[in-house]
Amino acid sequence: LETMKMENTIESPVSGVIKTIKVSEGDSVKTDEVLMVID
Repeated sequence: LETMKMENTIESPVSGVIKTIKVSEGDSVKTDEVLMVID
């Protein structure tokens, strides 16, 4: 995740395989917005 030329690592609380990515590169996202679905 990148914001204002800074990169932030987001760790998942669960393990699994990414099933769906809900956002595209360059999208603005809100707090608590779902970014991906992990199966």
